Amino acid sequence: METSTVVSGAEVATVAETEAKAPEAACVKTGRGTPKLRQVQMPSTVAERLTFGVEVETVMPVQAMQDAGIRRGGYHCGLPLPQPMFPAGWEAQSDSSIPVPAGGWVGIEVVSPVLHGREGLEQVSQVLDRLRTLGCAVRRGMGLHVHLGVESAAGADRAAQAAFVENFVSVVAQFETALYAITGSAWRRTNHYCATVRTDGHRAAVERVRRAAKGRKWQALHDGHLGRYHSVNTQNVGSYNRNTVEVRALAASLNPIKVLASVQFILGLAEKALGRRARFDPPVTRIYRGRGDGTRQVERALSLLGWSLGRKDVGRETCVALGWLDDLANLAAAKAELRRLARKFDAAVAAEALPRAA
Repeated sequence: METSTVVSGAEVATVAETEAKAPEAACVKTGRGTPKLRQVQMPSTVAERLTFGVEVETVMPVQAMQDAGIRRGGYHCGLPLPQPMFPAGWEAQSDSSIPVPAGGWVGIEVVSPVLHGREGLEQVSQVLDRLRTLGCAVRRGMGLHVHLGVESAAGADRAAQAAFVENFVSVVAQFETALYAITGSAWRRTNHYCATVRTDGHRAAVERVRRAAKGRKWQALHDGHLGRYHSVNTQNVGSYNRNTVEVRALAASLNPIKVLASVQFILGLAEKALGRRARFDPPVTRIYRGRGDGTRQVERALSLLGWSLGRKDVGRETCVALGWLDDLANLAAAKAELRRLARKFDAAVAAEALPRAA
């Protein structure tokens, strides 16, 4: 069972505040075993104030790059992408880890400015559209990184920030299989650049922050850094120019439905981390349908985030879809895409387990 509450410096919107807003979805019956209540699904108000950023690794044809006047800067020292083709603040960087095919391609990491709300999602969609128009492509080995603004979630108090970060690491650990599953491929979970956080070292680091007195939480968090190349990277927390946690589990994509669903999925995990203290290890359960573990874990996440009805806010007239910023009319397509990717992930995992011919 989850126990005590994480204290946050930023006030989290209460259910009453959320319910005060006009519902934006049709009523749907709750699931089996719940009261006979017709429930209204609603977008999140908390996610509206969470800041985020994205980094998309891709390859671009050299000729298209020259024709568009795009120049790339160094690693973590990007150059602005040309306007009005791209929104203001977006940059192109070099990254030696991007696998570049032969024959007129160049590797680019496209980096956003600080984003928030639906406007931020619209910018991401616009940039993905521009990259596809330019003939960009993604391939195995490329990542999609999502940054979350720690202060936007937890406020300016450092103890509250540390408490949020350690709880977010626990939430990611608990839903990590679902994060890998929505990539649609099995390789990401074994990739050096996004290794699992479900290790004894990370579990011990989380416990040190939880047990530390309020005045020691910030130091305990920084004493527990275990490297950046994990599904969630906390090394930027407290940085003078980037106070963020970075989710590195996702695979690169130029598909707007997949990318926007994944970004909002992570915002949902962040919103969940602002609630009750999370268990580090996922509970053992068989109530979620699916032939593979990836599908089951994605179904569990969709239910507990309120993207699917029947398991969250049971008995209430409204169910808040944590992290969801977009029009609720787009939620069904997002869930269908994440479920498709989870099935693809499970098929890839099963194929890996088959004995290889000698």
